[in-house]
Amino acid sequence: MPTQRHLRIGNCSGATGDAPHAMARMVQKADVDVITGDWLSEMNIAWESIRKAEDPELGYDVGFLRQLTECIDDIAERKTKVITNAGAMNAPVLARKVEELCQSRGHDLVVATILGDDVSYLLKQGKSGQRALEFPHLDHQNQLLEDWDPDLEPTCAAAYIGAWGIVAALREGADIVICGRVTDASPVVGAAAWWYGWSEQSYDQLAGALIAGHLIECGPYATGANFSGFKQFLSELVDLAFPIAEITPSGTCYITKPDSMNGVVNKSNITSQLLYELQGQMYLNPDVVADIGSIRIEETGRKNCVSITGCKGFPPPATTKVMVAAPGGWQAETTYVHSYHFRPARCFQ
Repeated sequence: MPTQRHLRIGNCSGATGDAPHAMARMVQKADVDVITGDWLSEMNIAWESIRKAEDPELGYDVGFLRQLTECIDDIAERKTKVITNAGAMNAPVLARKVEELCQSRGHDLVVATILGDDVSYLLKQGKSGQRALEFPHLDHQNQLLEDWDPDLEPTCAAAYIGAWGIVAALREGADIVICGRVTDASPVVGAAAWWYGWSEQSYDQLAGALIAGHLIECGPYATGANFSGFKQFLSELVDLAFPIAEITPSGTCYITKPDSMNGVVNKSNITSQLLYELQGQMYLNPDVVADIGSIRIEETGRKNCVSITGCKGFPPPATTKVMVAAPGGWQAETTYVHSYHFRPARCFQ
């Protein structure tokens, strides 16, 4: 475990296909201890399961490997840890590709793989004569997976697992940790729990790290890309920086960005990002439940730096979310969002 100075975690991806040079820029332009990113959504978990079925050497996010290839020399030189969920449905193969990359560049880095998220085999227990598990719908408990249309054959089931596998890997000396479907914030929670030596019962600290991870996991959303006050900062909202979370031993955090890059971090857009994708006051996670009702978001006096304090943590729920996907046809819908304020003629032609 390193010293008790504040841990700095830089995000470099908010989705598959995000800025292709974000990892290199974060490593080279920001003094961070750990690089994390979110490459997964329900959509690309499903298609990676199809790709893996077609070719057992696929099923992971190839964009992560491209980003890592660009900056692996800098990562090795700076001893920056990397934690990713880009393993998707085939983390072992991605880990092997990363090991081959490190060896080809002459870097003796330890690569760890986190397993346990792929629970597709559980869907087959009933068909094999074993007692089948029930999978109730998250929002409609009376609806079970077995009530699906029998013509829909699931391609995968991915459980949203927590951070303690990541912690164990880091404690064993891992430099790069390849995960599949851990929760979006788990890489940040895992890094902080390892750095400060927290226990599984350090609920307030874990909750604070969960909120830090939640705030930066969507990338530039935390630096100005997704809030209603954007018009007064237009000159700053081009080629946006990715965010940095500075986490303290108590679990409180500061959200900021590399000084030399564009973007805005203020109370308004961090508040917007805090509420993004949350469905209530209690934020459920496999490692902790965070009560956001007592959170305080404040300007610090540092430019582009906001503090987040007051988060309370409670024991995690007994269950975790599982995403199940099945081919259901070929219909697709695409939505394009335009700003009426700037391009009314183009929007409504």
